[in-house]
Amino acid sequence: MPRYTKPLSSKEIENAKPREKSYKLSDGNGLYIEVPPRGSKRWRFKYRFEKKEKLLSLGTYPEVSLKKAREKREYYRELVAKGIDPSEERKQINKKIEEDLPSPSSPLVRDVADRWLNSTENPAQHYIDKLRNDSPDTIIDEQKIRSKIKAGTIKVNKVPAESTLNRYHAHLKNDILPIIGDTPIDQVQADDIRKILHNIIARGANETAHRTHSTLTKIWHYAILFKMTDNNVPGEIIKEIELPKYTHVHFRSIHDPTDIRRFWKALPHYRGEYITKMALKFLVLTAVRPGNIRNAKWDSINVEKSIWTIPAEDMKSDREFIVPLSKQALTVLEEVRPFTEDSPYIFPSSRGKTRKMSENTLNVAIKNLDFGHLLVSHGIRSMFSTIANEYGHFSHEEIDKALSHKVGNKTEQAYNRSQYLEKRRKVMQWWADWLENLSEYKNV
Repeated sequence: MPRYTKPLSSKEIENAKPREKSYKLSDGNGLYIEVPPRGSKRWRFKYRFEKKEKLLSLGTYPEVSLKKAREKREYYRELVAKGIDPSEERKQINKKIEEDLPSPSSPLVRDVADRWLNSTENPAQHYIDKLRNDSPDTIIDEQKIRSKIKAGTIKVNKVPAESTLNRYHAHLKNDILPIIGDTPIDQVQADDIRKILHNIIARGANETAHRTHSTLTKIWHYAILFKMTDNNVPGEIIKEIELPKYTHVHFRSIHDPTDIRRFWKALPHYRGEYITKMALKFLVLTAVRPGNIRNAKWDSINVEKSIWTIPAEDMKSDREFIVPLSKQALTVLEEVRPFTEDSPYIFPSSRGKTRKMSENTLNVAIKNLDFGHLLVSHGIRSMFSTIANEYGHFSHEEIDKALSHKVGNKTEQAYNRSQYLEKRRKVMQWWADWLENLSEYKNV
């Protein structure tokens, strides 16, 4: 007896909020809506034809309403009942439409940008789409390919950091789409790109102009790859001539031991969320990237060996990184465990233990400690590096290794990755002790 699926309501769809990963809401009889972490909700119709499972895209919500999606589902179900494959039927219809058109219609920039963002956020799907694009007549075993990607035998691009994805969305929303969003991508001219960039430059945001040009270039590369256009219009802009240079502003950081002592002494008195305070303390003690703290999970901690293994997908180097934990760092974990051991995350979001801490939480905490004008969470790495180099009597190589910076050539990097673990253990324990005994050092 088939399992009954309660039909969706428009209210359910409206209230479906994005999560960390895509999820589905089923309406029954093969119809479901996919809710991605970002972007539009997408209708899908899953069916079987000649003992093979297939999938059709029915458009995005709310452009395609619940009622319209159901109508499409029933139409395609009738085709299957008649022995007609809906995918082949659609191909034939699209082919006839293309033949009847006097010239091919170029997709709008906003639609291309949406597809590019989805592919950036879903590297496995991008890899599969590229295979289909390169070999349209070849049958792709999607399930097998996804298994190999998950196992690591097929390498795909990493999902960019949340901050990078947010930047892409901001570039599109604030500067790109208002000017060329509704223009077919084949009709965009170099002067249109210049207008976007000059508007940004006019408000003094030179770095944003460079970054926006980079985003435009990525969109056009995607469009060219999937044969939506032949013209690399952003490539006609010569950045060295047309875009003003800018000075990269480094992350705010404190290097004076007096300021560090004030910050470290203020931290226990933070009046915000307890988990946030402990996360910030753990960040200072480990000197990792803030994103590593937000992604940190209990199953990556080995208390007996006093190590934290950060998986490769969370590292810029694409290699797992072992962080030796000082006694003080282990104490933080011991104190926070009763509060979050029922969560996969060590420092989960205050909005729910199944969600990771938001990107701005640690920086907001630093501001609330009245240090926001001096320090940001990523600047703690610079703080650690400066003090360790000045006071710690360690080599630059040992300190760089502690920060997971690349040291030596590729051969040296590949050889004996753990060779510095014990040295780094000494560095991190020295750093934790230094923080606790700041008054013993000069100029404090």
